[in-house]
Amino acid sequence: MSNMYDVSCSGYLPPEYINHHVISNKLDIFSLGVIIIKIMAGPTGYSKSAEISSQQFTELVHRNWRNRLQAASVNALESYCIQVKRCIEMALSCVEVDRHKRPTIGNILNELNETETASQFADALLKDPESTTNQESQQTHITEVEEKREREQVRETENCFGEVVDNYRLDKMARYMGKHKAREDRAREAWNLVDEHDKDNKASKYVKGLKSLYGNGQSTLCRLYNETGDTIHQVANHDWAGHIGSAPYPATIGNGQWAAFHHVHRAGESSGSVAAVVYRGENKHGQDKDYIVAWSTPCSFWHRNKAFCGISDVDWFQNNLEKILYIISDADYSSSDKSGGCEIEAKIGRGHSPKFNARISYR
Repeated sequence: MSNMYDVSCSGYLPPEYINHHVISNKLDIFSLGVIIIKIMAGPTGYSKSAEISSQQFTELVHRNWRNRLQAASVNALESYCIQVKRCIEMALSCVEVDRHKRPTIGNILNELNETETASQFADALLKDPESTTNQESQQTHITEVEEKREREQVRETENCFGEVVDNYRLDKMARYMGKHKAREDRAREAWNLVDEHDKDNKASKYVKGLKSLYGNGQSTLCRLYNETGDTIHQVANHDWAGHIGSAPYPATIGNGQWAAFHHVHRAGESSGSVAAVVYRGENKHGQDKDYIVAWSTPCSFWHRNKAFCGISDVDWFQNNLEKILYIISDADYSSSDKSGGCEIEAKIGRGHSPKFNARISYR
């Protein structure tokens, strides 16, 4: 199912306003997304977008537009199709339920500019449609634009530290210049560059700064490193006790980046900081998998801190929260798991505000 909010009865208002009267600069972004979807898919298009996955909806709208443009014998068909697909993808990102995952207006403008550039490039190549070289160049250019877009999105995340280790970064290294670059190469270099430019310490200082703003009370100072060779995306989080602090869980973590966040004890409660966050990425076989990191920092000094991590099929963790809590309660100071060519490990320190470190790797 799609993760979008059904606004069929609520006009163009986002769920955080309807449910909690939260107003932010992402409110208008949500409304813009609804408008674009209705323009691209018709008046009833938005309700349909809530019934199927984002990928299925994008493909459906893209196919409908392609058929219409072909029937009208429109010149530069591929150019228009590129714009249609990018436009609907951008609109869907605008109507994410989690407002932190919605793009900024700067992201949207960059996307529109890049879409125009890609479509113009396609127009020029289509003047010689029989040229194999041109077709290969077109695909390479489009791929580069998509990589740049993802790179910009990840780089703008406030609490991720370090330059993204992607193909663009590898192209700057002599041993990769002009050569094919695989996921294994990106993962290996992320492992080699784990402390490049002091990014690991910058992540530590950042979360310590969040702790100083929070003050006393049980909390967990979390750092998570991604060395999977690809960007990973947050798909879920759950609080059994406490809540996320002043910085959100990063929506995306680029390969070679440290994410830093602070989970805190809830005022007036005596249950500490017990929570989990789930990120999604592909395993070695190209299958989507979920990676969970979880921690327990209890209020009572009679109970030790605990760390848990694991790899599962999509949505398994979200559907087994009671079982996960039981596993956490029986965990130790460290945890690890392996599956499908990927590994995850986590450990937690002692005390009432321990450091929690985790790494997700591709081997």
